Amino acid sequence: MSSRPSLVVRLIGIGKYANYPSLRAEGDTNADDLHNFFRKEYIGGADCDIRVIKNETKEHILEELRSLRSPLDRTKAIVIFFSGYGGRTGEGTSIICPTDIDRDEKSKGITGQELSQLLDTISKFRGNNITLLLDSPTLAFNWGWPHSFVVVAPQQVTSNRKAFTTAVIDTLRSEKESMSSLTVRSFAAKIHAFMPYDIEVDCYGQYVDRLLFDPAGGRAHHAFIPGRVEGTKEGNDTEITIFAGAAHGVKKGTTFSVYQNPVDTEQTSIEHLEVTDRYRAVISATTTRLALPLDTPLPVVFFVVETSCLQQTLDIFLNEVDISKIKNSSWNEVDAEKAKIVLKRVGDKVEVLWSGFSKDLLPDSVTELCHNLSVPGNSPDLIKAITHAAWFSYRVDSSVEQSSSAFFDVEFKEVDEDLEPSGKNLLDSGVVDLEITEDNFRTTYCLVLSNKTEHSIWPFVFICNPTDFSIQPWYTPTQALSPKAAGSESVLEIGCGNEVDLTFEWNADLGLDIAYIKIFVTKERTSFSFLTQTDSEVGEKLRGLISSIEFNESYNNPILHYLAEVSQPVGATPDSSFDTPQKEPALSSSTRNEWDTIQIMITRRECVQFAFNAENEKIVTVRQNGDEALEKQVDSDFDFDFESGSDSEDPHNISEYQACCSSITRLCEVGVSREYDTIYVFN
Repeated sequence: MSSRPSLVVRLIGIGKYANYPSLRAEGDTNADDLHNFFRKEYIGGADCDIRVIKNETKEHILEELRSLRSPLDRTKAIVIFFSGYGGRTGEGTSIICPTDIDRDEKSKGITGQELSQLLDTISKFRGNNITLLLDSPTLAFNWGWPHSFVVVAPQQVTSNRKAFTTAVIDTLRSEKESMSSLTVRSFAAKIHAFMPYDIEVDCYGQYVDRLLFDPAGGRAHHAFIPGRVEGTKEGNDTEITIFAGAAHGVKKGTTFSVYQNPVDTEQTSIEHLEVTDRYRAVISATTTRLALPLDTPLPVVFFVVETSCLQQTLDIFLNEVDISKIKNSSWNEVDAEKAKIVLKRVGDKVEVLWSGFSKDLLPDSVTELCHNLSVPGNSPDLIKAITHAAWFSYRVDSSVEQSSSAFFDVEFKEVDEDLEPSGKNLLDSGVVDLEITEDNFRTTYCLVLSNKTEHSIWPFVFICNPTDFSIQPWYTPTQALSPKAAGSESVLEIGCGNEVDLTFEWNADLGLDIAYIKIFVTKERTSFSFLTQTDSEVGEKLRGLISSIEFNESYNNPILHYLAEVSQPVGATPDSSFDTPQKEPALSSSTRNEWDTIQIMITRRECVQFAFNAENEKIVTVRQNGDEALEKQVDSDFDFDFESGSDSEDPHNISEYQACCSSITRLCEVGVSREYDTIYVFN
C-alpha cells in the first residue's frame, strides 16, 4: 500500500455459542481471514500489533479491550473488529453476543452503551483514531454521532455470514494504492460495492470524513457529494446514484463535476453530468438517479461537486467600479434597485455588498446594509468575493422568509443564565427584529424546534451571513427528532447545549445588518455539508465559479492564468441541446412530503445614544466600550437653537435634528447622566 499507518488491531470472532449450539456465525473464521490479510498484505513495514480473540466470554472480551488503555500512545490507529451475532433484545437493548450469551443476568451480552463507554475511555489514553468494524446489523444500534470512535457496519446481515468480512478485505486490497485519499465514509461506500444483495453499509461518528486509520493525513472537503454506480440496468445503461436530491436543491438542469476522491482538491474532474430527461433523471428527497451511457468512465464510488451556480444570473450594480478586466457570462449589470450584489468604490478598495434582502423590512431611509467585506479592486480577492457572493445568492432566497412548516414548529428565543430558552418568541412572520444596545450586546439566542408529525425527522440548520457571504452549519443532527407523540423527546433546543450560541455583538461602527437562518428537514438521514461556504476559495474552484471567469489580456495576473473554462456535461457537443429528450422522459417523483425547508431573516438594529453637552452646546453620540465613554460630534454644521431652561417639550430642537438626519427613525428620552444633561436613543 502507498501509505500504511501503524495499527493496533483486535479481531474478535464468535463462531460457537455454548448455550445455542445450532447457531453458526462464522465469526471465528472471519477473524482468521482478516488476520491473514493484515499479516500477509497490509503490514509491509508498518508497525502493527495484531491479536485474535476467538469464541471468548463477555468478561474476557471486555478485559482485552480494557487493556488497550495502555501504553499511553496516541500515534497508532486502533482497529476493533467484531464478527458474530448481534441485535436488539426484547427489552430494546442493543447487544453484541459473546460465546457465553444466555438469558441470565450475567450473560446478557455486551450492550452498545457499554461498548461506547469503553471506547470513550480508551480514547482518553490512545486518542480518537479508533475504528470499529462491526459485522452485525447496525440498524439494531443507536450509535448517535460519537466523538471518540467511528463505526462501519452493514445495515443488515445475510445468510452469507462471511459477506461483510470479505467485502472489507476486498476494499482494502483494491485501495492499496489510494489509502492517502480514502476516508471512513468513502471506505464504507466502497465496502457496499462488494456486498451482495445490495446491502447498505453505514458509518457513524464525528470524524467519518477523516482519512481511514490516518486522521492527521487529511479529510474530505465539504464541497464533495458522494455518488456510486448501481450497475447496468435496462437498455444497457449505467445507473448511478448521487446522494443529493430535491431537499438539497437538485432539479432538472442541475449540473455536477465528477471526481475520483473527496480529499484531493487539486485533482482534475473526470466527467461532467447534468440532471436531465436525457438520462431519465429521478429526483427523490435525498438522492438523484441517472441512467448514463454504458461507456461513461465512472469508478464504482465517485464524488461530485455541484456547478449549477455557473448557469445562474448574478445581478450586480456597479457604483464607480470597473470590472471590464474580469468578465463572466453569468454576471448581469443592472440598476441598483434590481441588484443582488453592489460593488462600491471606496478609495482604492471595493466594498462587496449584499443587496438581495427584502427592502420592505427596512426603514425607508435605509438603502443599504452595513458590511465589512472590502477588497482591493481588480484583484484575485475581488474575484473571490464575487464568487462567494454568487454561491450565497444562489443558496439564499430572500423571498421565502417564513416561520411555519408542515414538519415542525420553530421559535427564536433568548437564552438565560441557566442555558434555558426564556422570554417570548421573537420570530414574527419569518423575521426576527433585534435591537442591540450596550446592555444586551452579549445576549445569546436559541432555536426551539418541535416535531409536529407522526414520524421522525432530521433537522439541519445553517447560518447565512451576508457580511462575508459565509454559510456555516449551526446544527447537524446526530440522531432523528422523535415524533410528536414522544412528548419532550420531540422538542429540540439548538443553542442551549454544545452548539455554538447565536450571539450578535454590539459594535460602535455598525448600524443595521441582517443574517439568515435556513432550516432543512428530511425524513431520512442525509448530509447538507456541501452547502457550506467559508473564506477559502477551494470550494469555488471545485464548483467552477472561479475557473469560468475570463480575463482580459491586459490583466496580466500570473496567479489566475492557469484557470480554464469548465468542461461541458457528458455527451455534450457545442451543438447539442439538453432540452431535447433522447430517451423516455424522467419519472415523476413527488418529494415535498419527504422534506421541507424554511428561511428566517434576522435584522439587527443597533441603538445609538445621543446626548446634549451643555458645556460646548453640541449633540454627541455616547457609546460604552469597556469603561471608556466614546464621544463623537454628530453634525458640526447643523445650527442648533439651544434654549437652556426653556419650558419647551423639546428644548434642544432634537426633533428638528432628527428630521435632518436620514439615519434616525425613532427618538425617545432615556434618562439623565452626570456628564450630559439628557440622553436620547435613536435607532
